[in-house]
Amino acid sequence: MSTEITTIVENEVRNELIYPSLPMDGIYVETGVFLGGNIARVQEQADDIKSNVTVIGVDDFSFSNISHEHFKFVNLPPNLKSYQELVQQSINPKIQLRSGNSIDVMSQFENESIDVIFIDDNHEYDHVKKLLSII
Repeated sequence: MSTEITTIVENEVRNELIYPSLPMDGIYVETGVFLGGNIARVQEQADDIKSNVTVIGVDDFSFSNISHEHFKFVNLPPNLKSYQELVQQSINPKIQLRSGNSIDVMSQFENESIDVIFIDDNHEYDHVKKLLSII
């Protein structure tokens, strides 16, 4: 898929599915934060509509789980201590980051406490099925 088509699809997902689903209060969780671009835009949208939603990003923040293709255009600072530090520096401080396997982290939430979840980490069927079974 070309970058242009991917961007159009991502914008449609955000504009048609994610943004209208943001509650005025509640919890939005995104699994698979990568560099924080999408979750930052979600927080901006929440701020624009004066929502008090809590925005939480879940990722294991491991370079080993990301293909080198994803980092092709990213200049990583030489003094970077961790991938999580890179993301934290580039996003709104209101966004909470939780580190760990998404299934483990998501199982720590109370049942039905999440209003919106955007699953964008491991796309394998068994992983998504397990993740959906615990939220």
